[in-house]
Amino acid sequence: MFEFLHEQETREVPVTGGLPAWFISTMLTRAPAECDETQSSFMQTLKNLDIGFLPKIINKLLPLRSAMDMCVIYDILVRIMKDKLANPASLDEDIFDTHVAWAEGQLRMQNTQTLFASIAAVSANVPMGAKTESSKVALASLRQAVNAANQAMTPKLAEMARRFRKSPTASQPGQEKVDLDQPHSWSVPKLLRWIEGPVTRPAQSPIDRAKILATENAAAGRQPPAPSAKGKTEPAPPAITPKEADIDGTIQDALSATAAFFFGEIQDMLTLARKLGTDNPLTQACADLISPLDILANKPMGPEDELKARAVLTTAEKATTDLRHSLKTAQAALQVQRRFQVQLVAALMNEPMAWGKRHGGKIACAVKPTDWSYIVDNFHNRWLPQVKSVTIGKLNTPLDEDQAAALYITGSSLSGYAFDVSVHIWQRYPGKTSLPSDKSDAFPAMNTEDWFDSYVPCCVLHVPAA
Repeated sequence: MFEFLHEQETREVPVTGGLPAWFISTMLTRAPAECDETQSSFMQTLKNLDIGFLPKIINKLLPLRSAMDMCVIYDILVRIMKDKLANPASLDEDIFDTHVAWAEGQLRMQNTQTLFASIAAVSANVPMGAKTESSKVALASLRQAVNAANQAMTPKLAEMARRFRKSPTASQPGQEKVDLDQPHSWSVPKLLRWIEGPVTRPAQSPIDRAKILATENAAAGRQPPAPSAKGKTEPAPPAITPKEADIDGTIQDALSATAAFFFGEIQDMLTLARKLGTDNPLTQACADLISPLDILANKPMGPEDELKARAVLTTAEKATTDLRHSLKTAQAALQVQRRFQVQLVAALMNEPMAWGKRHGGKIACAVKPTDWSYIVDNFHNRWLPQVKSVTIGKLNTPLDEDQAAALYITGSSLSGYAFDVSVHIWQRYPGKTSLPSDKSDAFPAMNTEDWFDSYVPCCVLHVPAA
């Protein structure tokens, strides 16, 4: 094999270090059971493909050395060879970009796992050597800043968001338009922590407002000062003490906000069903929910309406999930399969994340309605380990250890596009300790046993129609 590689080396596309050295290094980083298959891939690549393919790919991998371990680069090389041999008609650039994106996803996931483990270790007072005290200071300061950002979005703003959600531009002439999305999204995570689970979970009794008020007031009264690097303590900002009306307003806003999400989601799914020519009892079940969701999203409710409202949300989640699963279509074209992932990665890299953000850029991959099913199967409810922080107000705040970001594929788009790809914040159930996913894909599937979708977006990307 070594001699064969010497013979195949081309002066037209020289390789730094030479092909034999790359072959030896790649083989040395394979598991023993993979060695025969890897050697066969090298041989077939050199015999069956264009003579310049392997040198060209290796030269494109060289700049990655500053960001990746060489053993990871050898992994990419093996994956590219196998993919090209299986799909010789695919563009070299598409194959290269797909597998580099996979490797970058792996590294992001490892970095996120390291971050979660480090935060947990500092919180548990695990000795960190010379960095022990500075780590505690950094974490305490960070949590105090997040607290302040959360308190800046008061219940009054959440109540205003509920009142003006239907006509958000209803302000006085010359008055600056209020961004209602972020304070509106404040109420949903609050409610999820109060009820320790998803708002769509069936409820047997109304939420105990008195208990929540007591807990919130107790927390407001014990804001700890943050240690500083100089050994002094910084006083905590004055806490906002909530009133019972604030608790009730936050609950109302969270239920209304979730209803508004499902109202839009059902309309999107019904639009897609019409495009695909689907007409079954599931579409009617969704259509029947439009009116009650519209009322819940826009009309103030009292505590006596709470159980009925939560029952509507429970039904809406099941109806949309069932309809989504029923809309199976033909497999997407191979070109779309490759290009969509690459362009999605590019769009996510360039898109800032903010609580409640309902807009964003475009994914540069035009699709047909029949491509939707493939994209849902491969990207819906998939973890984004690279999203470690989200902007709240003007502060870029890390996600808590029990929060994660994941993709959500809509049925269509109100902006004239084929459909949208949203990024939602997920929450982990209390008492659970698992990571958002234990998969190793570029877009790993969320662990839906221990985690649930809050339906709060932090960006919306648009997919153009072909």
